[in-house]
Amino acid sequence: SGNALSLDLAANGLVNMGDNLMLGSSNFTISGWIKTPPGGTTGFGNFVSKHNTTFANGYILGYNHTAIANGLDHAFFYAGTRTIPSGGFTIVDVPVSTTVVNDGNWHHIVGVYRPTGLTTIYVDGAPVEGSIASSPIAANAAPFLIGGTTAGSTPTANFTGLVDEVQIYNRALTDAEIDILFVNPSVEITTTPIIVVPPQNLAVAVGSTATFTVTAVSTFPGNGPLTYQWLRSGTNLPGA
Repeated sequence: SGNALSLDLAANGLVNMGDNLMLGSSNFTISGWIKTPPGGTTGFGNFVSKHNTTFANGYILGYNHTAIANGLDHAFFYAGTRTIPSGGFTIVDVPVSTTVVNDGNWHHIVGVYRPTGLTTIYVDGAPVEGSIASSPIAANAAPFLIGGTTAGSTPTANFTGLVDEVQIYNRALTDAEIDILFVNPSVEITTTPIIVVPPQNLAVAVGSTATFTVTAVSTFPGNGPLTYQWLRSGTNLPGA
């Protein structure tokens, strides 16, 4: 659907990327955009996962967690094995968003895991909407899936809707970087500045003035204030 993945649970629609991205030994971030049917009621609508069901392992980014307070209609980030008692049962504790995400609109959802800090979830930019103390993530051999989880050894669809711009980072993104991804859905956070508004082609009469503009951002640690150098035919324009 455009450049997004259109997934249908009833047709077992998912993307299977094999046994990859077993994260958790250090900080990491998962980012993605989803659009569900309005009022989507799919329980455990898992749109990114590396997880074997019935075991406390791996990680999941999803919505409509049916076993925790405020889980319905909200996004959650399952990462680690911290458990809490609930009505005589023991369930895995997860951070849950405050924003409803199954309203038929696009939402940007980000999970950040820090082994010795907090596990957090963001919806539509900063600030963080939910957090818990992190616990260790148990490894598994399940495939990395977009649109499902692994039941036993079988990748199984868990999501109906659109998924776009899934990104994985081997560090904890900052609030400012998460805001950049929300405001500019097509960019990736890199160590170099990101051009968010590129110059546009312009035709003018010979001898007339042509005015170009550009906007770039950078929040990567150590990058200083940005400056620009304009070129013509590969040669720097003095003073431009």
